[in-house]
Amino acid sequence: MQSAPGHVPPGRPDGTSQRLHQDFGVEVLASADRTVVEAGGTRLRPTRESSADDHTGSRVHAGSAGHPLCLRAA
Repeated sequence: MQSAPGHVPPGRPDGTSQRLHQDFGVEVLASADRTVVEAGGTRLRPTRESSADDHTGSRVHAGSAGHPLCLRAA
């Protein structure tokens, strides 16, 4: 990974094509969800807030550069 000054993020969900998509298996989904948002990511689906007792399923985010990433309960 590297910095890309002047990079224009791809539009999500129906904009330009994605360049990178990563899936991450996480132990505590709600905690990982908060970490991504606090680091500058944007939650795409589901859009509701995650609660501490929500340990199943997945979350789809766009990272700060606009690339999608999924958090999946491990």
